[in-house]
Amino acid sequence: MAIRWQWAFPGAPVPAVGSLLLPRSGGVITPASYQSIFTMHGLIMIFFAITPLMIGAFGNFCIRS
Repeated sequence: MAIRWQWAFPGAPVPAVGSLLLPRSGGVITPASYQSIFTMHGLIMIFFAITPLMIGAFGNFCIRS
């Protein structure tokens, strides 16, 4: 949601959790913070979503063949 917030309201503080997660910038997502959030999202999606789905699909293919 932080990525979408940055797209919709660039330079505006993230509501509710912005001041807790980004205290140095006053809750605003800086370019460095955005890059970190985007990179973490990509890693989480690859290692916790796509890879297990591929392994599970291949396993089911092998068992059913």
